[in-house]
Amino acid sequence: MSEIYDVLEEATEVLKQKPLLRRVEGTAIVSGDLHGDYDALKRLIKIRKLTKANNLVLLGDFVDRGEKQLEVIYKIAKLVIKDKNFFPLRGNHEDEKICQNYGFSDVVFANSLDLDPFLDFFAELPIAAVSNNSFMCHGGLPVRDFDISEVLNYPRLATLLDGDRYGDLSNMLQLLWNDPIDGNPIDEKRAHLPSFRGVAGSYVFGNPVTRSFLKENDLKFLLRAHQVFSQGAKWMHGDRILSLFTSNSGPYAKQNINRKCAYLDMSDKGIVKKDVRLLELDRV
Repeated sequence: MSEIYDVLEEATEVLKQKPLLRRVEGTAIVSGDLHGDYDALKRLIKIRKLTKANNLVLLGDFVDRGEKQLEVIYKIAKLVIKDKNFFPLRGNHEDEKICQNYGFSDVVFANSLDLDPFLDFFAELPIAAVSNNSFMCHGGLPVRDFDISEVLNYPRLATLLDGDRYGDLSNMLQLLWNDPIDGNPIDEKRAHLPSFRGVAGSYVFGNPVTRSFLKENDLKFLLRAHQVFSQGAKWMHGDRILSLFTSNSGPYAKQNINRKCAYLDMSDKGIVKKDVRLLELDRV
């Protein structure tokens, strides 16, 4: 895959010309984490073609853990070059420190490749997107003052987990790392609690944060990924948050024979609950 350098360089240059906050207009196919699941990515592309959806949105975490991480990144980079309605949002695993600890760096080096071109590409990936009724990001909402427009001014960094850097970029980090408080009605009423992920500067956020953010921005839903659910998707915070997980690769294929993978077939009116669909696990 030596030609991957040329593709990554061209895709990185394309991304540099575009903002870190994107606007998604019209219908869309939206997926959660892929984690090296190249079969899922190919299936999503096919579904988009069959449904004639205007856009394809990926909610991050393309690398680590799965069997075909390079293939996934190569395909994503090629789509960035040729498809203006393709939106691959950055996940918390598209980060130098994380991919060094969870497998992607090992895959790169095992194929006699250099990690730096991949990191340059990761740094340019958009952080968030907005449709007509939804805000989309990989992780979750920042727990303190957050204006969507600030995403436009974020620096383009290969890692957010470098010393105290996250302190000045806490909202950027939280968009990639935060999770909704879920399952405990009492805790859900809290604004935020420390994150179970053990990453300094990240939190779990409650219903007050979700309601306030959506009201202030005249939106109805937060669409995110970042967590595995047995049914592939889960509605949270009074059906204001939809979380998707799409990978059936690596450890996720072995976790539970009954686990499902989900994607969203989003209408031009935005998210409608019936549009959550399952990606076939027996795809070829």
